[in-house]
Amino acid sequence: MIKIFQNKRAVETLLSIWWFFVIALIGLGIVVGVLMFYSTNIDARGIEASIMSEKIVDCISHNGMLNESLLVSSDDIISFCKFNKEFYSEKGFLYFSIKVFDSGKLIKEISSGLAANEKDCQISSNVKTTAYPVCVQKKETMIAGGKNVDVVVLSSSNQIGGQGNAA
Repeated sequence: MIKIFQNKRAVETLLSIWWFFVIALIGLGIVVGVLMFYSTNIDARGIEASIMSEKIVDCISHNGMLNESLLVSSDDIISFCKFNKEFYSEKGFLYFSIKVFDSGKLIKEISSGLAANEKDCQISSNVKTTAYPVCVQKKETMIAGGKNVDVVVLSSSNQIGGQGNAA
C-alpha cells in the first residue's frame, strides 16, 4: 500500500488533467445547448390560428346551438367573445371571419382584423409560402331558428416569432 502512493505528485497531475477534461466537456455541452436553443426559428402561427378558431366556435355556439343574437347584431363580436381588441385591429396580426350559410346561401358574415389576410389565405392555400399568414378553416353545422345552418370560421395568424422567443 505504501508503494502505490509514494509518488503523490504524479497522481495529482493525472487527476487534474481529467478534472479539466470533465470541466471542458460540461462547458462545451452548455455552449452547444444554448446555441441550439437560440438558433431555432419558432413558428406557432398554425397552432395559434387553430386555437383561435376553436375559441370562436365556442363563443358563438352553445351545445350546437348558434347564438342568434349574432345574426341580428354583430357589431362588436370582439367584446362579445371577450377577445383583446388590440390583436384584431388593422395593425394586428390576427384575422377571423365567420360566415353563416343556410342551404348554401350566405345569410351573415362577420369579420375582424386585417382584411388583407383573407386574400392572403386564398393565395397561400394554392402556393407554398413562408411570409404569408397561416390559415385554419373550420366548418360546423349548428341549429339556428329551428333549422340547420353551416358556420364557416376562417382564422389566420401572421404573428411570426423571432429566434429563440415564442410567437
